[in-house]
Formats: sequence, structure tokens, C-alpha cells
Amino acid sequence: MLQNSSQIINTSVISIIFDESQQNEILYFASSGGMLQIIDLSNKKPTQQINLISLAYVWNFSTNQLELYLAFTKDQGNQIQIIQNYIITFCSFQLNIYSLSDEISLVTYIKRKLSNDQITDYQIINNNIILIFFIQKYEVFLLQNYSSSIIFQQQFDYPRYLGSIYIPETNILKLYGLHQLGVFENNLSISLYDNDEQFDCSTIISDSDISQLNRKISNISPKQNMIYTTLGSSTTQSSGGALYFENIGSTQLYFEGQTKVIQNQALIGGGLRIFQTNSGKIILPSGFPFENNIKQNYADIFGDNCATYLQKAIIQNFNPQDSQNNYLFTFHLDNSNIPISYKKNYFSQIDINQFQSGGQLSLKIFLVDNYNRYLSFSLQKLLNDQYPEDISNELKSIQITINNLNTKQTQLIGERILNYNQYDSDSQSFTLTGLEIQGVLSSLQYFSIESSIQANSQIQQPILLSISFRECQLGEIIEEQNNKIMSCRFCQEGKYSLVDPNFLFKQSQIAQSKIQNQCNNCPNSAIECQGSFISLKNGYWRQNNQTDEIVECDPQIGSCQSENPSSINYCTEGYIGPICQQCDNIGQVWKGKRYQQSMKSGHCQECYQVTSYNMNITASKLNLLQGSQQTDVNENGYSEILKSAKKRVLSSPHSPNNQSSFRKHTQSNFKLLSFNYNTEDYNTNLKNDFIIEANKNQISEEVEAKNQKIYNFYAKSSALNSKQLNI
Repeated sequence: MLQNSSQIINTSVISIIFDESQQNEILYFASSGGMLQIIDLSNKKPTQQINLISLAYVWNFSTNQLELYLAFTKDQGNQIQIIQNYIITFCSFQLNIYSLSDEISLVTYIKRKLSNDQITDYQIINNNIILIFFIQKYEVFLLQNYSSSIIFQQQFDYPRYLGSIYIPETNILKLYGLHQLGVFENNLSISLYDNDEQFDCSTIISDSDISQLNRKISNISPKQNMIYTTLGSSTTQSSGGALYFENIGSTQLYFEGQTKVIQNQALIGGGLRIFQTNSGKIILPSGFPFENNIKQNYADIFGDNCATYLQKAIIQNFNPQDSQNNYLFTFHLDNSNIPISYKKNYFSQIDINQFQSGGQLSLKIFLVDNYNRYLSFSLQKLLNDQYPEDISNELKSIQITINNLNTKQTQLIGERILNYNQYDSDSQSFTLTGLEIQGVLSSLQYFSIESSIQANSQIQQPILLSISFRECQLGEIIEEQNNKIMSCRFCQEGKYSLVDPNFLFKQSQIAQSKIQNQCNNCPNSAIECQGSFISLKNGYWRQNNQTDEIVECDPQIGSCQSENPSSINYCTEGYIGPICQQCDNIGQVWKGKRYQQSMKSGHCQECYQVTSYNMNITASKLNLLQGSQQTDVNENGYSEILKSAKKRVLSSPHSPNNQSSFRKHTQSNFKLLSFNYNTEDYNTNLKNDFIIEANKNQISEEVEAKNQKIYNFYAKSSALNSKQLNI
């Protein structure tokens, strides 16, 4: 404890700094009472005690009085610091900077008096630059000759210091920080501020111009004449090709009819730009954008003739057509379709239907000016610092954010904030590709798309995004995120699922069912699997795309050719039915062609088409003949045979104990059915192809007898097959 003439000062140590940079080893003790103790360690004795508070005028705006003693608590030790060649002390609204030399003296102090100007942090860079962070902004000061001058100010909510890079060759300082909506970066040329040399501004006016002005002036009395002006053919590597106005407030701009601003060029606002340093909606002058006076100008980035700021966002769908999340997208330019409860807070709307929960949202977002021209700049030039500092800062400050309005029923995962890094110079848009959205299945949820351009644009309302989540589909698995939010996970390559995901999820919740809620591994009989898609290898057959009951075909025949793009129902040309062992005798599948069994058992060949003969087979016999065996061919018949066989196999005391054995039994039955159907002795393809018109009467009885024999065979064959299925 120390005591002065008036009262005791609390000198509890809150900071100890060891300085080896000087000739002697010096130790500094900074106390909470604003006292600085300096100790020479080499001589082991104190050399100086300084009351830092007495060196500065400190006014406390909270209590509205002079601050005699800066009494900081121990957990505020960072409020008295020795940084580089300075000692820093600060309270909520004032920061004092002392030089740390042979004689400690006050360099400067920086104070504020508003509640939002409360100091939250500070940094000293390169021994002459100090950054001070407030609640709603940060400021950069240059320390020169025992004084400080502000060289930069940026409005942000709750800014925080991330880091900095000082480039001594160019005297440029790069600042990086955080604020409430994201990350900021600023580049400052210190050379512009640390040079005391003054430059005079001058304008060269030709003799002819002076003569003309003199003539005009001489005619002012007793009347006034207007001097009309043409501003043209000017190029500016910044904003406002001919005219630039900053912070005009409600000031009006008037252009007479014959005043023209034409054929000028700039990065922003080819003819004119109105800019303001503080956030808020600009009050546009009457007549803006002065189309009769300002025209035929060009801007590289936006605002060909007149510009203030970017005005609104136009959004397009960027979802690939082959995407699993094949949602429906509609963008409304106005708020006519917005629900009443949201209408007053949103400018336009996006409707998305049939959205997969857990799917990716892919959008292209275009920012447009008052002419509806897209923002267009070179990302490479921006990254290489080839734009002027003010233009670069403006482009880098642009942010687009997606927010969910109901956080209990929706969830956003991934890239929800876009900035210049997501800008595509070719399409002139910000691309959203990495945002996963989850929500309650079969529900309608709302989100907002907001942009930093709203702060200064004439349209200061965000876009309402409505998403209707669908149920999970075949080929997907339901994953529970919480008690309400579910996601539909698509079975990726090498996996598949052919079960209704809702049924599978509910069954997996029952412990006794022992059913797992997961995708199945691709079987060895398939080339690839994904979602609900199974691509079979040659030599395998299944009834349809909705079953994973896969049967191996006869490799000797080779009729199962599912890899062949011209195959039908997994069968090569001429073959039909289970495991592709039947010939298409009547052209049922292979339209226009009929096939019969060749001399080689199990193989089909195309029938000769020489002469068509109308066989005398009655319709009733033909229908009965076809129906007796059709059960083996069509899908319903296959299903019934498969179910019946499986039921009997599993109920038999000698039944196989695994799926593989069941498939072997089923395969044998299919082969037997196919063999009986195609036996060469009773081929349904009568030799009518070789019967000519003259011999019709002679063979009619023979044909009739042959038909009756075929009919009897099929009736017998059908009964035999049914009997053989009874295992």
C-alpha cells in the first residue's frame, strides 16, 4: 500500500514486465492504482516510482467527473500494459499512451463520450500504429511527434482483432478481424498519412476557355445566362467517372437540360456516384438517375451511368438435373405470394418443393444495381490486390447469409455465409453449393436470405425462402437428428435399399425385430448399386427392379445378358421368362420377331418368315394353351411361384436353412419349367412357314391333330410343374 497527501492508494500488482532490451535489466511493476514501479535488477534496487494518472487528464463519462485514480481490479490486469516502447492505460472511454524512454511521459490520449464508444480492445503495430476497437466500430491511429491522428474508421458491430501483416517495402498494413456477421479485411497505405509534405491542387484552363468565361461573366449584368457543361471522355480507376459525391445527406442535385455527362468510365458509377461513409439508406436526389443528362457511360463493376450501391438479389436454381435431391424451384420477384405474417418484412420469395431433408441446397445469387445489371468483377484481380483500396474493401465487405427462422424444426449445416471467395467471375454470381438443410419431414419451413448490401440499398428487406420437405424415398434411409428433425440419407455407391424407409425405420425401433435401419451391401451378382438401383452382371436374373431376389442363370446358354443395353427384362434377344430360358414363340416381347428352340437344347433361334399361314387353332384353345404356361412367364406368375416355393421350402422339415439353398431350389424349378415349355418334341412353332397355299387342304387334318397334341402336352406339363414345386 502507498499513501499520498490525500488518501491511501491500492497498489496491488496486476502486471509484471521484464525488459532485457535496455543496457540494464529492468523490471516494471504496474499496479491497480495506476502506479508504475521501476526496479533495476542488476543493482537490486528501485529506481523510480511514477503515478501514471497524474500525467494524464482522465475524465470518466460514466460518473461525469475527473478520474483521480484508475483503480482496476486484479482481473483487469490487461488495462495497464507495456507494449513495445509504450505504457498503455485505459478505462471504458479513454486510452492513455506513455513513451517508455529514459523519462516516462504522456504521448497522447484518446477519449470518447458516447455509450457506443466504449473501448473493448486495442493493439499496437509497428511501434507507431494503434488499433482501437469499440462496440460498433474500430479506428486506426498513427502516432507521430507526441500526437495521434485518426487515419481510418470502419463501422462494424462488435469488431474483434484477428491479426495483421505489415509490409515495410510498400508501407502497407493488412488488417484482419471478426464482426457480428463475419470476417473483414482492410488494406491501409500508411505512406498516405505519415508524410508531412503538402501538395497543391491545380487545374489547367486553356486561354480560349478563359476568354469564353470572361465573355459570359461580362454579360451577367443586367441579366444572367446559364453556362451549360459537358463532362465527357474521363476515365477513373475508382468511383464516379465524372462526378463523385460523398455524404450529401438530403442535398439535391440539379442538372439543366443541356448539361451532359457522357462517355465516361470508372470501376463503379461510370458517370456519377453518390457514396456515404455511414450505414443507412441513402436519400436519393430528385430525378436520380438523371437519365436525360447522364448516359452512354460505362462501369467495370456496376452502375454504368449513375450508382449508389447494389440494390437487390436475384436468385436462380443451381441444382444439377441428375441430383438425388431433385427439388422444384420458383423465384418470385415480388412479395405477392408471401404469407401475410411475413409480407411486411420480406421483399421477394423463393418456393422450394419436394426437398430432401439432409440434401444440399444449390443456388446462384446475383446482386444487381438500379439498372438491374449484375455485379461483375474479377476475383483474381481482387485476390491479387489489383483494385484500388476503397473498391477492394467494398467488394470484400459483401456478404450473403442464409438463416433458419425455426431452429427447433430445421438445421443448417455447412456453408451458410457467402463472400467474395464464393464469387464466380464467369457467371457473375455468388454460388451456394455446400449447405445441407435438415427439417421435419412433410413440413413447410421458412428461412431468410440476407445480404450486407441491404444496409445502404433502397430495398432494405431480405428474401423469404420457403422449403417444403418431402418424405424419404426408396433408396434412402431415415436418420434421426433429434426428436423432430429427420434426414433422408441416400444409399451411396456400393449400397442399396429396396424397402420403404418409413417402414424400415419403425421396424428398427422394435428391439424384437432385430431389423437394422441401414443400407444393404451390393451383392456379388451385381456390377454396381446405388440408392434403389442394382445393375446385375451377365448371368443373373431377377423378376423386376423392385426385388433383390437374384437368381443365377444357366451359364451354358448365356441368355441372361443384363449388361447388354439392348436386352429386355435382363434377357438377350429371343429369350423371355424366368432366368431367360424360354423362347419368344409369338413375338410377345421381341415385337415383330418370333423365336423357336433350336436343335441345341435351351437355345432359341429366329423363325423363318417365308409364307404366313393362318393355322386353324381356335381362340379358346390358343388362350388355354398360352394361359397354362403363362403363369411361368409373367410377373404375377413368377411371384406366385416364388412365394409358394419359398413358403413350402421354409415349412418343410428338410428345408434349407439359408437363402442360398432356397435360391438353388428355385433355380432348379425355373429350369425345369423352362425345359418343359421349350421341349423340342412338342415345339409350338409348327412348320407353317414352309406350307404353301396349294397344300392347305392336304395337311389341314395333320395340323389339327398336331395342335391337339400340343395342347394336351401343355396341360400335362403344367400339372407336372406344379407337382414338382411341392417340395
